[in-house]
Amino acid sequence: MAEPVRIRLRPRGGGRFFTAAFLSVWLCGWAVGEVFALTVLVWGIRSLLRGDGMGPEPLPVAAALAIGLFLVLWLTFWTIGGLSALRQLVRSVAGEDRLDLEADELLWQTRMGPFRSRRRLPRSAIRGLRVAERSGRCGPLVVDLDDRTLELSDLGTEAERRQAARQLRAALGRARETTGDAPPRLPQGWACLTPSLGSPLLVQDPRLRRRQGQVMAGLALVPALVLTVLLHQAQAQPTLWPLTLMVAVPTAAAIWGTIWLLRGRMEWRLESRRMVLQRRFGGELRERFEARALRLCRSTDSDGDHWYDLTATDLHPAGALAGARAGGGGGKLPASHSLLRRIHDPSEPRQLGRWLAQRCALPFEERIPSLEQEERLRKEELEKLRRQLGDAGRLGRWVVRRLEGTSGDQGKGR
Repeated sequence: MAEPVRIRLRPRGGGRFFTAAFLSVWLCGWAVGEVFALTVLVWGIRSLLRGDGMGPEPLPVAAALAIGLFLVLWLTFWTIGGLSALRQLVRSVAGEDRLDLEADELLWQTRMGPFRSRRRLPRSAIRGLRVAERSGRCGPLVVDLDDRTLELSDLGTEAERRQAARQLRAALGRARETTGDAPPRLPQGWACLTPSLGSPLLVQDPRLRRRQGQVMAGLALVPALVLTVLLHQAQAQPTLWPLTLMVAVPTAAAIWGTIWLLRGRMEWRLESRRMVLQRRFGGELRERFEARALRLCRSTDSDGDHWYDLTATDLHPAGALAGARAGGGGGKLPASHSLLRRIHDPSEPRQLGRWLAQRCALPFEERIPSLEQEERLRKEELEKLRRQLGDAGRLGRWVVRRLEGTSGDQGKGR
């Protein structure tokens, strides 16, 4: 029996201490805001229950409820942000990721100070291990499973993460980073429904959507109660109508979002050599788009982050679907529709694209530049910048000479 592989990854580099110092200062301000908001909220609830006010002239009940609603929402997001910053602070100073590959499983342990978590991944479900690329730089160590991709660790140096990936792949008997010969699987978060009549339907996971609807219903309940009180009070105090209208807009949006999550959805009807996007709401069904090809593209935002977009396209001229099938309406169809968009890592859009291409016999094109193409584009941009500096005058030509001299010195050093 092969010896188990044990890997430890810890924070590296001096920059993490500057990050920890900044987060420590920010968390001090966060704690002050947290205590202040909680104190105001507790005092407000106490005053409302006792029937007195926090000042010489108590606020009307409707206005107090509106302020309390704002404080609850603000405090919720403020608390989530503070806990995330605290987690990052502890992880950057006292974090550790442990990966133990046993005979039949990969034991994945994460430590943040005194807190520990443990997860077991079956060895048979692991399809590949690799270091993801983020905006052209080395990213975290990830594992590709049958139905999803998990981030194992972003600790350690680039060399340590790459070495860990090589060791784990060698122990698993996989020389390549991913097992491209394995049949494509549907990524996590999606489901393929097979109705008794008709073609299969690709939808977002119904269980996840149902939980989202329940959460949205809970969020909509509080503003709905406040709106009810405001409507009752505004009849006697007309000055409350502007506040009532302000609360009514987000309340209506939250209620509509709840209804849409529980009663409606967008779905793809999977047929041979084509996919049809449908909008279902209750018993009503309308076709919105017909796709005959898939394309995976990469774009770069203003921050330099890479986005990977899986797009369904129509190879034929855009036209109207049959009125009987579309439920009426003969407008032009759009030329493309985005299926899945992710930042940094193309594995999930690529996995969904390959699954759909196999299921529907659709052409699938990947428009992601290779490393050689990226290097060539980078050199072309540098050459363009050098020409622009050369045409900018004496100062620009001096900068070009300095840059060329620096490049020559580096070449001699190598």
